[in-house]
Amino acid sequence: MHLNLLEKKKISFQSKRFINYRSQDLPRLVHDTGSFYIWKTKALLKHKGKMPKKSTYHLLDRYRSVDINTEQDFKLASLLYKFLKDH
Repeated sequence: MHLNLLEKKKISFQSKRFINYRSQDLPRLVHDTGSFYIWKTKALLKHKGKMPKKSTYHLLDRYRSVDINTEQDFKLASLLYKFLKDH
C-alpha cells in the first residue's frame, strides 16, 4: 500500500478506499521509475511532450534494478550487484 508521509510524523493513505485491506489483497500496483523512455520524435511532438496513448511498459525486476538517489541507495545497489554476480 502506498503511504504518503506528512509533516509532524502523520501518515496518510494515498487511497482511503483500501485502508482496511491487507496489502496481499490489493491489486498489484506499479510506478514509473523514469529509467528510460523511447518514443518516435513524431509521436512526442504530436502529443506535445505528453506520453502518447499507445505507450507501453517494461517491468523491471525489483531485485535487478535500484533507483539511486542517496548514498544508501548506492550501497544497496552495490550489495545487490555483488550478490547477483556471485549467484
